[in-house]
Amino acid sequence: MDDRFTARIRRLRFRLLTRKRSLLGFQVSRSVGEGLEFEDYREYAAGDDLRHVDPFLAARLGKFYIKRYAAEEAARIALLLDRSASMGFGEPDKFTAARETALGLSAIALSGGDGVALLDF
Repeated sequence: MDDRFTARIRRLRFRLLTRKRSLLGFQVSRSVGEGLEFEDYREYAAGDDLRHVDPFLAARLGKFYIKRYAAEEAARIALLLDRSASMGFGEPDKFTAARETALGLSAIALSGGDGVALLDF
């Protein structure tokens, strides 16, 4: 990658419609679990881990409530690269353009903390 291409890519980020960014830059899942970003409270149920009980809320309301956090997960992005003979057409050839596009998309994904899988066929 040349410097001009790298500078243009550095400004880009994937924006997934079903998720939002967390404090760490990873995607925040709609599921609730272990994480850093507070989601909400729910009433204590038998068998819940007492380490997640909010003592300040228990003292104020006289009931136990569990703090729930948004589960963080990295998006998994799969890129498919066509290596057939038809990709050798043109000047520069289509394969070079496809390879540079895949490289750019990979850089965007990795800079945002997402995972990338590159598959060629």
